[in-house]
Amino acid sequence: MSEAIARDRSSVRCRRPRATWSRWLVALGIAALFAVAQAQDYPSRPIRVVVPFSPGGAVDGPMRVIAQELSKRLGQQVIVDNKPGAGATIGTDVVAKASPDGYTLLLASQTNAISATLYPKLS
Repeated sequence: MSEAIARDRSSVRCRRPRATWSRWLVALGIAALFAVAQAQDYPSRPIRVVVPFSPGGAVDGPMRVIAQELSKRLGQQVIVDNKPGAGATIGTDVVAKASPDGYTLLLASQTNAISATLYPKLS
């Protein structure tokens, strides 16, 4: 009886890596399709990152360091735009109403995740 169990376990171990590899290959293929479909000239103008918190805070400081590194790597200016107030909903609203072109980004935090329960009517 124990031989049969050992045989079953070894066959399961052999099948798992194949299944994992096939999943990775499918994911890689999908990612390659999206890479081809991506705009080749992005970014062609400055990128704006809206931080819905006050300047100099715990969220703003790291974002400025990240923006500086992104500017170097992308070869395009990354602007950090602080829009504090109303539990981060002001900055979030600015991004929600921005053109969906990928040039206006939001630095979100757990505050954004719970705002829907705190503020039932968000504009």
